[in-house]
Amino acid sequence: MKRALALVLVSIAVVALAGCGGSSKPKPLSKADYTSQMGKLGTDLSASINKIGNAGSSTKKIESALTQAQVELRAAADRMAAMTAPADIQDQHAKLVKGVRELADDLDTIKTKIDKGDLSAILAITTLTGIKDISDASEAITKAGYNIG
Repeated sequence: MKRALALVLVSIAVVALAGCGGSSKPKPLSKADYTSQMGKLGTDLSASINKIGNAGSSTKKIESALTQAQVELRAAADRMAAMTAPADIQDQHAKLVKGVRELADDLDTIKTKIDKGDLSAILAITTLTGIKDISDASEAITKAGYNIG
């Protein structure tokens, strides 16, 4: 009896999900919602990046800050990828997500150099491809009228 009830409940759930249009695309965010969500993400990411600068000259602290930044960058990229950006900036938004992921990956190079004692490698962060791609995409989004910070 319990097995039959469980099967019925699973069947109902499947039918309900199918009826909800599970294959349809989510509605794009409004300009205000997009700007708000991206502003929050930007603030969080800035705080993460600032931790790298505040790590001092301890190799372990710098590596820890870089690792934490990578975790936060990847989480932010996942949250951004889950958003449905407004139609007029979807391409730029996708480039921004790509740039954030790229930056997280690029930090491995910096960590390797730091691990070998090259503390000046931290200065190379501003020259990473991910930074350039984030900057270019953010600028394009801003030019389209979205203030994402």
